[in-house]
Amino acid sequence: KVDWVQQHPILRDPFLLVCAPGCDPTNLTNLPFVRYANDLQIGRQIEAQLRRSGLDPARGFEFSSNQALFSMTAELQGWSITTALAYLGTPLSGERVTAHPLPMPRFARRLALHARAGALGRLPVKIAQDMRHCLQTRIVQQAKTRLPFLGDTLQILNDEANPNI
Repeated sequence: KVDWVQQHPILRDPFLLVCAPGCDPTNLTNLPFVRYANDLQIGRQIEAQLRRSGLDPARGFEFSSNQALFSMTAELQGWSITTALAYLGTPLSGERVTAHPLPMPRFARRLALHARAGALGRLPVKIAQDMRHCLQTRIVQQAKTRLPFLGDTLQILNDEANPNI
């Protein structure tokens, strides 16, 4: 952490398994794995967790967009790993793939707003507040009904640096 950057935590976004409708999420060994491109941060995070878990799915297709990843997962009757935010925020995702708990130790990413300290006044604080509110009302509430297995793992994060906002 550097002192010239303000960090405003926004969301804890858990990873989850998605697979083609009708696929057995407990038996993925013979199904194709569809990856995020390795030049994306999300792709690198998933690959690191696969290595930590001792899983090494065969290399195959890689995509840079959620819609492409979900469409190809459905087309190949395969599986992939994504985040709750990516799944809930992508139009028609629930029609293309089904979401399930991970078959490995759970992990999540933390999303935050970063800004140059002091350069924008209270604007970063206000933007972070608005983002939290929007995510809470549009995504987190939706997750409770669409992805109940997540429990409270998809959560809005408080801004420790600005607790009174």
